[in-house]
Amino acid sequence: MVSYYCSPFRGSDWGAGWGRAVEAARQFDVTVITSERSRHDVETYLRERGEIQNLRFVYLDSSRMEKILEKVPASFLYANPFSYARWQKRVARAALKLHAADPFDLAHQVNLIGFRQPGYLYKLGIPFVWGPIGGMQNYPFRFLTAAGPSGAAMELVRSAINWAQMRFSAKVRRAARSAAVVLAANSVAKRSIRKHQGREALLLLDVGIDAVQPKQPSGDRPGHIRILWSGELIPRKAIHLLLSALGSVRNEMSFELKVLGRGPLLSKALSMASELGIEDRCQFMGWLPRAEAAAQSEWADVFVFTSLRDTSGTVMIEAMSRGVPVICFDHQGARDIVTKKSGIKLPVTNPKDAVRRLAGALQTLAENRDLLNELSGGAAERAKEFLWSRNGSRMALIYRSVLAKAPDLV
Repeated sequence: MVSYYCSPFRGSDWGAGWGRAVEAARQFDVTVITSERSRHDVETYLRERGEIQNLRFVYLDSSRMEKILEKVPASFLYANPFSYARWQKRVARAALKLHAADPFDLAHQVNLIGFRQPGYLYKLGIPFVWGPIGGMQNYPFRFLTAAGPSGAAMELVRSAINWAQMRFSAKVRRAARSAAVVLAANSVAKRSIRKHQGREALLLLDVGIDAVQPKQPSGDRPGHIRILWSGELIPRKAIHLLLSALGSVRNEMSFELKVLGRGPLLSKALSMASELGIEDRCQFMGWLPRAEAAAQSEWADVFVFTSLRDTSGTVMIEAMSRGVPVICFDHQGARDIVTKKSGIKLPVTNPKDAVRRLAGALQTLAENRDLLNELSGGAAERAKEFLWSRNGSRMALIYRSVLAKAPDLV
């Protein structure tokens, strides 16, 4: 039985569509409808790894009006709602033409992870899979003061939009009710879909990895710890919590910190490190090429993920695939990814308590090398759950169940 996979995704949104499309093509004939701006990435990938049988791409360029609308800032909506909605309609028209020429058996909408723009592939009149979708998680209110006036205002507006759209958006309701299966990118999304759309969703992370290559256990001296942080320097990534934690124990613990990434808060983070007296132990390295960034996990003892709002977190999985345990908050996608055997999860209480607990977790790992090595092994083992090969096997099972009209997939 032949199934086609229709997956609109744009730009660098490889986590949502690319790995899953490749794995699906190992068992099905797959057609991916995507943006013209993805062509270079696709062709580079295929040139480096070889053509993939059963996988073809249909590229759609942005229209003149969409290019104009794309200049409107996307802000907290992640995808520009004006240009992206128009583009999704053209995706549906292209899919209808392809379907008329060579009928699809199944349509799978995999686009930017936010639930706001579900597309129109359900109109093909064939079994429809939607997701993974996320974006329902909100910024913890007790931490809003640290986001600054503009950041706090943005998060409050976003939370209000989430509340309204998940309950009243006709687009979301039609997609959820039309889907044979809805895939949730984290447990927050799973609960929200059940509560507001009356659907049981399957939990399936939106990102994955190609391989697990754990490093050798660290032999560094007890009492010293090498810390890695990676992400955009913006309020919701909350690097200030890590810097505050390190500043509070600067006289009690030996440490090094490497920060990968840039953003509007870079100068503030540099100033904060200086004011806390830890600037000589911190390296702000900017964005590195993928291979160089991955190599930093060979150096690190622990990866710290301080994000206060994220659907998931590719950087966590990439670190774990190298055998680097994670310290994170026990909420949203991080809660689903990290286990007690692969890292330390901190309760989401308030900023002061979060800083205290983060400092304590780092001290514990610095002083207990056996625990650190145990978590390192657990991180590598946990990372295997997120291999694209496993993800693809699960998608194949879902597709076959949908096509066989299985009564219950959850």
